[in-house]
Amino acid sequence: MNEEWKTIQHFGEDHFMINTNGNLKKLEYDFRDSKGRLHHYSECAVKVHYSKIRGREYGHATLCYKGMSKIITVHLEVAKAFIPNPENKPEVNHKNGNKRDNRVDNLEWVSRAENMHHARVNDLLNPVMGANHFRSKKVQAFHYKTGQLLATFESVHIAATFCGSANNCNHIVKVCNGKRDYAFGYKWRYVEETVTTNR
Repeated sequence: MNEEWKTIQHFGEDHFMINTNGNLKKLEYDFRDSKGRLHHYSECAVKVHYSKIRGREYGHATLCYKGMSKIITVHLEVAKAFIPNPENKPEVNHKNGNKRDNRVDNLEWVSRAENMHHARVNDLLNPVMGANHFRSKKVQAFHYKTGQLLATFESVHIAATFCGSANNCNHIVKVCNGKRDYAFGYKWRYVEETVTTNR
């Protein structure tokens, strides 16, 4: 697929462009500062940096223009520029699960529910905390009224993410610690690990 470039509309007076592969560049321009000095800037690539958000790496870039700066998320900008969104869906999904693959063919607009479903069926909801962190303890979800076991999760974080609230792991922890009755409509309990020793 040939690269197609489009202007980033919301910053830099049309001096930044993004293409269908997720690459960025700043166009040539002249700028006179507050002291009247003229500065010339040649066309150049804009570097993409990868940092972790909720345990997964997303590409970000800092756009600088006439003393102002703005941080953008690359996959969102690719989607805004090249993928129609008639249903006004709020999130952009990486189809192959690789957050560094920001090609337009790998992106799609999705709802929150669709994004979560994609992550579950493709086994992308992996624990993101250390093995000894409280959020990485295995937990079980029980029906609030009947006490029936409904599901077992590898970590509190995965359980909270499954419930659509990854940032509220503490709600489940409080139930497990007896500080509240339920969270997200379930009772919760840590899975007791048993250690067998040979004698």
